[in-house]
Amino acid sequence: MDLRRFYVDLRPYSPKERLVLSHKLENYAFICHAFPDAIGLFEVFWDYPSSISQILEIPDTLVTTVLNKNEF
Repeated sequence: MDLRRFYVDLRPYSPKERLVLSHKLENYAFICHAFPDAIGLFEVFWDYPSSISQILEIPDTLVTTVLNKNEF
């Protein structure tokens, strides 16, 4: 199994949309951790064959492998 770590930023979405997307993310991710000090930002360990952006139907720009600390 090849686990890859990503950061997923769902902050651009409304609270209702973010809840739906985060539940979907939690269902597909091997591990999904929400940052308590940045609501809507997640650290995800992914082993699913399809990309996170394809599964959640979100822009690729909201999924990254590097977390910019200035975004908190």
